[in-house]
Amino acid sequence: MEMNLSEIISSNFNKPVTVTALITGRSDETYSVPSELSFSCAHRCNKVAACPVTRRQAISAESALKFVDLNEFYFKRTIQSIVNPLCSKFSYAIEKTQSIIRILVTEDAKTYPCYLIGSNVEINRHYELSGSVVADPRTQSTTCMFTSAKLVPSAIESFSISKEQNSRLNAFKRPAKTDEILKYLFDYYESIAANVTHIYDRYDLHLSCDLAFHSPLSFDFDGEYLHKGWIESAVIGDTGCGKNGTVEGLMNYYGVGEMVSADNTTLTGLIGGLNRVHSNWTVKWGAIPRNDGGLLIVDEATKILPANWNRLDSIRSSGKAEIHRIQSYTTDARTRIIWLMNANNKFISQFAYGIQAIMGVMKAPQNVRRFDYVLVVSRDEADIDMIHAARKTVPEFYSREIEQELIRWIWSRKRNEIIFSKEAVEKCYLLSLDLDNTYSDEIPLIQGENVRYKLAKIAAAFAGRVYSNKQSGKYLYVDTAHIECAWIFLNMIYKKPASSYHTLSLIKKSFDTSKTGTDAIKSYFDKFYSKRLAVLQALLGTPTITMSDISEQAIISSEIAYEIISKLVRYKLIERRGFSYVKTDKFSAFLRDEILGSLNGGQR
Repeated sequence: MEMNLSEIISSNFNKPVTVTALITGRSDETYSVPSELSFSCAHRCNKVAACPVTRRQAISAESALKFVDLNEFYFKRTIQSIVNPLCSKFSYAIEKTQSIIRILVTEDAKTYPCYLIGSNVEINRHYELSGSVVADPRTQSTTCMFTSAKLVPSAIESFSISKEQNSRLNAFKRPAKTDEILKYLFDYYESIAANVTHIYDRYDLHLSCDLAFHSPLSFDFDGEYLHKGWIESAVIGDTGCGKNGTVEGLMNYYGVGEMVSADNTTLTGLIGGLNRVHSNWTVKWGAIPRNDGGLLIVDEATKILPANWNRLDSIRSSGKAEIHRIQSYTTDARTRIIWLMNANNKFISQFAYGIQAIMGVMKAPQNVRRFDYVLVVSRDEADIDMIHAARKTVPEFYSREIEQELIRWIWSRKRNEIIFSKEAVEKCYLLSLDLDNTYSDEIPLIQGENVRYKLAKIAAAFAGRVYSNKQSGKYLYVDTAHIECAWIFLNMIYKKPASSYHTLSLIKKSFDTSKTGTDAIKSYFDKFYSKRLAVLQALLGTPTITMSDISEQAIISSEIAYEIISKLVRYKLIERRGFSYVKTDKFSAFLRDEILGSLNGGQR
């Protein structure tokens, strides 16, 4: 029977042991201690037969531990206790040395201080550790002295798509048609609700959480590296809506992720800190970096104070955990996170607009904008009769093993193994404009400067969920249908009554009439200086306006072209027609006047 580390330590004193565990911390100090000594003695005191004349002696791992933290006086005493306790007249020389570090080994959420000979280990990685159970010479507490550490590659690192795996994963594949994908997922989550989570009538909750599980780590989008390709989302709402049941069910089913509660986890527990082991400080990283490359669920996130959300901002944006004390420490924290929140002792129905609940928890807009999306759930949404109705048997779509294989495939895709079609990029910009012009940034979840990235990340998760791939699974492939699915998903969760983000935006935008018309856009175009005339001519010279037309004709970046279209839509100077835009008569006249004025040296 396999034993955990606690059982190994308690029942194998002075015996060799091997354990696979996670190293979550290590000391800054590296102790250089003897591994082999030479002795000589000319006194021939004959107190004991073992008195050395001249000889060498190897130092055992257990004996080497006695040299940690010793000053010079006790150093020779320790050598004497090892060689000959009855003689102090010998001389010695250190022939070979070895390095010892303190490490923190974590297993089943418990952390054990141990020692390791050698210092070449990485934090937050699994190792096969071999050594023996010994008594710590300072405290006499039982610990492990490991003599070797062999890195154990994770299931993600060792994943390589084979023909057999590709054949199995093809079961998830669906035609790149928006309606078919969404219909398939609706039926799929009914099966998940019946067989895994037992949370019913919560399609949006299942989809919202599942997308985070199926998001890749990073990718390139339109020539720009999106280092934070993983999804960070929040679910906020009334108690009893199935938030915990859904995420816990999915986590256990997929066999990935960790769940912690902010109610009993400090900020240090999330990011990391310094642990005092005896008289020394050891770095111990928290739950977010501990799950680097994986997924973390933070329950009771409402209990996190607004000031602590500010301190979490850096790790959430950069994917790096940092500790600044006497020294600075940094490690990767590229972690998919699902934050579960209640609405600060209120029901969602008590808010004028349910989406405002997130501002009550976070306070600072910059902390809210880090979420890729926020799902609001209300106790009034679910059909009570349906929840308590007798359940029909719903067949499982797939085995648990193949579901886990799909996640390993998505999580193992590298930056250059995720491809967006040219049409998908165009569609992403187009639908991002639509979102930017539909939703108010009073709730900073949809903002023109970054909504295309959020849409691309969600689309990549949709593509992964339905095993959209190229070259037999080598590449994860994002097409226009996946962009449309992401757009529909955001509209679905923000237009529903519990959220009312869409309603709030309509009302806010109806009052915002100060930035309309040609007067408002003129000062914007003036900022283009030498490019001004080229931009104006590009806009006037085409019957329809697209981002690529502006970019190519005015020789400007797609990001600037996107911003131009966004401004023109906001100021009601262009109107959408299908997948492009057309100019209003007023804007066409404005462009002609501005171009003529520029050609005449500013005289009209």
